[in-house]
Amino acid sequence: MADDVLFEVVRQYACLSPVNAISLPKDISNTVLQDFLVKELLEDQHLKVYPPSQQYQRTFWKKIVAHLERTSIMPEDEEFEISSVIYDHYLGLLNPNNDSSGSSSFVGQGPPSKSFVTYFWKAPGLTSSERFLKTTLLESRNMIESGTTGLRTWTASFVLAQYLIDHPDVIVRKNVLELGAGIGFTGIVASAIQVLAGQDSSNPNKIWLTDVEDTVLATCRDNVDLPCNTSSTHGGVKTQQLDWYAALDENRRPEMVSLLHRTLDPDVIIGADIVFDPSLIGSLLATLEIALRSTRATFALIALTRRNPETMAKFMSSAIERGFTVDAVEYQNQHISFLPHLALDTNLKDVKILRFVSS
Repeated sequence: MADDVLFEVVRQYACLSPVNAISLPKDISNTVLQDFLVKELLEDQHLKVYPPSQQYQRTFWKKIVAHLERTSIMPEDEEFEISSVIYDHYLGLLNPNNDSSGSSSFVGQGPPSKSFVTYFWKAPGLTSSERFLKTTLLESRNMIESGTTGLRTWTASFVLAQYLIDHPDVIVRKNVLELGAGIGFTGIVASAIQVLAGQDSSNPNKIWLTDVEDTVLATCRDNVDLPCNTSSTHGGVKTQQLDWYAALDENRRPEMVSLLHRTLDPDVIIGADIVFDPSLIGSLLATLEIALRSTRATFALIALTRRNPETMAKFMSSAIERGFTVDAVEYQNQHISFLPHLALDTNLKDVKILRFVSS
C-alpha cells in the first residue's frame, strides 16, 4: 500500500499535476519518503532525460523541502536531515541561469515554459513487474501558443486513448487516420497498442497523424520519435499535413481525395477535441465525408468535450444535414489511467465519443 501511495507521487510529478493537488503520505517517515524521492525522481534515468520544466520543479521541490523540514514524530526520523541531493537540486532551480527551458521567469512571473510530460498508463498483457507503460511528450503549458491550440494534450485525447486501450480491436492490424492529431498523444498510444498486439514489424500498419500547422506537426514528429516512446520502434507512424478547408475548395478538393484514397487509405478514422471552433465545423465534416466515401474506413470515432452547447448543437445538426449517422458510444470513462488529477481538469461526463457513419 505504501509503495502504491508513493508511486502516485511519481506519476503526479511526471505529468505535472497541480502541486497543490499532490498529497504526500502522512503515515510514512521522512526518511523513507526522502530516500524514495531521491531514487525515483532525482536519480531516475527517464526523468533525468525528460524532466518536468524547471518552473514546475521549483514549485514541487519547494513543497517537498517544506514537508521534510517539519518535525517528524516517527522513531526512524530522530536524527533525520534533509539530503544534500535534494537541497542542492532545489537551490539549483532557484538560479534562473540554470533554466534549460530558455525562460528565466519564476513561477507566477511569466508564461509557463514548454515541458516534457510523462503519462503512465496500464495496458493489457503487461507483467506485474512492468505495471505501467510510459508516454512522453514535449508539451506547451499554455492554452494557446503560436496561434494554435495544438501544442498541448486535451482531456478528450485521454478519454479516446483509454477507449482504444480498452477496445484494441478497433485499431489492431488496421491502418489508422487521426484528424487534428496535435502533438501526437493519441497516435503514440495507438502505436503502442499495435506493438503490444504483436503486429508484423516487417510490414507494420500505418498510423497517419494529420494536422494543418507546420509547428504542430514538427512537434508531433519529434514526440513520435522520442526513443522512450514505443512509437519510435513502430515503423509505421507517419505525419501528414491535412488542411480541412481543401475539402470545400473545388480546386483543392481533388488533391485531398487523391491523398486520402491513394496515400492514407485508412481502415478507421479517429479524432479528439477537434470541434472547438464553430468555423471549423463545415470543413471538418466535408473532410470526414470524403474520407469515409473514398477510403476503406467505414466509420470514424470522434471524442468531443461539450464546452459550448451551441457549438455542439450546430455540429450535430450539420452532420445530420450532410447525411451522417451519428451515435454516442456507450463507454464508462471513469477510470482514465493517464492523469491522477484528471477529475480536477474537467467533468469526464462532458467528454463523449461519437461514431460517425456516412450514408
